Amino acid sequence: MIVVVKSGVPKEKFDGLLQLIEKCNVTVNISAGDKFTAIGLFRDVSSIDKEMLATQETVESVDRINEQYKRANRKMHPQNTSIKIKDNLIIGSQQFARMAGPCAVESEKQIVEVAHRVQLAGANLLRGNCV
Repeated sequence: MIVVVKSGVPKEKFDGLLQLIEKCNVTVNISAGDKFTAIGLFRDVSSIDKEMLATQETVESVDRINEQYKRANRKMHPQNTSIKIKDNLIIGSQQFARMAGPCAVESEKQIVEVAHRVQLAGANLLRGNCV
């Protein structure tokens, strides 16, 4: 379930809404974006009265989410995810990240040799799985 909070709600009213939601024994995830703030409710939300939440003065809308992967869903997490690896490489940016490596790292000699080959092939990230 996602509760979208009206813009410009004072902190004390927002905190009051959170307290009301937390009484429902759910896990809460707050996602504050540029245009709105969404409160994601996780675990069993079947007992929560959607209409009761929707009538709160701080609430813009309430939606039940039936899709899988709610925490990765664009409704709950609208901004892009980016991971800074080093100054000139950010996964999730406009730069294309190329990753390669063995399925299993068997020895130091093997991974060093693979690293050289991966670099020559143009990849900028080395991956491997220790066995």
